[in-house]
Amino acid sequence: MFVKRPNNQKKLGRPFKKESGDTKTQIIETALDLFAAHGYAGTSVRQIARAVGISESGIYAHFEGKRHIYDTLFAETGPPVVMDKLISGELATFKNEPQKFLRELGEQVIGAWDEPRARQFMSVFMREGAIGTAEGSSSLASVVEQVQKSFGEFFRHWMDEGLVRNDFSPEHLVWEMISPLANVRFLYLHAQANEEERQTGLALAKRHIDYFITCVLTPHKANLPKKIDSGKNKKPKS
Repeated sequence: MFVKRPNNQKKLGRPFKKESGDTKTQIIETALDLFAAHGYAGTSVRQIARAVGISESGIYAHFEGKRHIYDTLFAETGPPVVMDKLISGELATFKNEPQKFLRELGEQVIGAWDEPRARQFMSVFMREGAIGTAEGSSSLASVVEQVQKSFGEFFRHWMDEGLVRNDFSPEHLVWEMISPLANVRFLYLHAQANEEERQTGLALAKRHIDYFITCVLTPHKANLPKKIDSGKNKKPKS
């Protein structure tokens, strides 16, 4: 029941490197450095081309413009990373084991967001936001809705099998899992964070994943530790 990518949906995440060769990768990395140094508005296509060492037409051979470059960075390192992990099929082994599936997905997403390029882009994103346009805001909202819908299908399957709680909607459970991880990213996984802050963020993410799994699994699937009997309710021996 793994998610299939619609025919008209662009492929998300890192595979663009393999598809387009080193020039496209250089454009992406150079643009990110310039966005970080000068801001999105303060960076031009001409500057990117000059820094890469190609003509402006060389940029347009790979991208429609500066916004397309930014959108590609967003797809590679933003919320679409979750969709990329769901679509890839890497988690197929655990599709009927929500505990392992959720832990592996959470760790893969945080691992992707912890990569140097992703942390640098997060700093740019926090400063620039969605480039202050209605289009950018709607694009972010659309990705979040897409993640809720696609990831929610897994929760719906697990609900039908009695593996996870069913007193909340699948989409809400997706929100409850992903939102705290996104908060960790905003606070700790960005270019300005030092190593201690980064490690704090990674530890918080791990604890959240463990906590969420404990909360969402049905009691007989959660493998919860037994409560320690304090002895207060024991009847005295006669």
